Order: sequence, then structure tokens, then C-alpha cells
Amino acid sequence: MASRSIVLGARVKGDWTRALNRYASMEQGRLASESGEKVDAVQVPVHVMIDGPYGGCGLDLGEYENVLLVAGGAGVTFTLGLLDDLVGRVVRHQRWRGERTRRVEFAWAIRSFGEQLFYIYYPWIAQQLIFLDDIQWFLPLITDIVDAVANSSLHLHISLFVTCQCGDLPPVPNATVTSTRPDVHQLLTHVISPTYGEDDVEDDGRASREGFICTGGVGVCASGPEGLTREAANAVARLAPTYGTRVGGIVLHTEVFSL
Repeated sequence: MASRSIVLGARVKGDWTRALNRYASMEQGRLASESGEKVDAVQVPVHVMIDGPYGGCGLDLGEYENVLLVAGGAGVTFTLGLLDDLVGRVVRHQRWRGERTRRVEFAWAIRSFGEQLFYIYYPWIAQQLIFLDDIQWFLPLITDIVDAVANSSLHLHISLFVTCQCGDLPPVPNATVTSTRPDVHQLLTHVISPTYGEDDVEDDGRASREGFICTGGVGVCASGPEGLTREAANAVARLAPTYGTRVGGIVLHTEVFSL
């Protein structure tokens, strides 16, 4: 990205994060009273030491021709980072390490993009935003990624699954919005053979006769609540034994990630 800064979010969970939140709130009020600015517009400088990072993706997504990234709620912080890294390697650095990725399906399930739930689940973000919704928080990064991919050798499609619509969705570039929860098996089936329906793959008929669109392997990463990651594992287990060899392999990495 153009910016050389990073943004870290810390939810109040224990003693340390509660103390940090209390300090930032008090300092924000004090600085606002001195400057005459609105409290929400005041940024509080805090010196921190960061240790890590730890963990990360167990797959090198650049090794796979097709990539499926599935996130639920706050799990998007993991998959969006993977997408940004992959776009950087493929597009900005011109496949400098021989990245093979040609197509990415990025799916994100959110409970709501309304103001009420946003205040409940993301109060630490809501104080910093004009548009109070989780889509708007990630929209600048998503827009930059879509712009970078445009007219490149990488095809990117974004699917948003909204399970509780409580407000107006801001425009998200190159995205399909569905008012339902995602079906990971169906998403994976589409990545394997986008020109055929789920039944075509399942019955080992038309798709096997005419050939799969995907032949360079599929990398799947799922991040979110345990139910979502379990569904992703089941989807891979359901298709990999029969179709894994034909499509060049189907591999999976999951991260249980929820607020």
C-alpha cells in the first residue's frame, strides 16, 4: 500500500487492555479540553513495544493457481492481510518469486453493517469513524486492492454475505452482495469449476468429461468462528479425495478468530 503505517486494534478484554482504554479515554478528554476540538477527533499518542508476530498462514498461497479466502466477522483481518500480501507479490512485484495465482475468490460473512451492532462489537473503532460500520472500516484497503488488481493478470472477485442487514451498505468495488450466510462447499465448488453448477461436480459427470477450469491447485484459507472453519474443513474433505488430483490439489489453512 502507499501508506507505510499500520493500524492495530485492541478490544477491552483483560486488565492491560482495560487500563489502555481508560488511559486513552482520559487523555483524549484532557487534550480535547486544551485544544477545543471534539473529543472523537483527538488522537492520543501511546508508546508501545510490539513482540512478534507469531503464527500466520501455513500455506504459501502464491503456489496455487486458485485461492479461496473465507472470513467470518472479525476474521477478515486475517484473510484481508493474506489478500493484500498476495496482490503485492503477484501484481506490484510482478510475480517476483514465481507466484502462480491467477484467480482469487474473497468471501466475507458479516452479521450486520448497521450502526447499532457496530457500537456493540467495535466500540474502539466506532470512535474513530465517520461512517460507523465494519465495511467502511476496511473499505479503503479493499478499494486499494481492487484498484491494484485492475487490468492485471490476477482476477479477483469479492463476495459479501450479510446475515442481518440493519443499514445502507456503502459501495464496495467488484463485489457481489448476498443477504444470507455463505456456503463454503458451494464457494469451493465454484472455484474448482466456475462454469458448472454444484451438481455437475458432485455427480462426476459433465465437469469430469469436459475438464475443470482449475488445474493448478486450490489454496483455501478460512478465518472466523469455529463453525465457519469447521465448515471449510468439511468442504475440503468432501471434495479433495475425488477431485484433488484433477485440480492439482486442494489444501486448507484455518484460523479460529472471533470477537
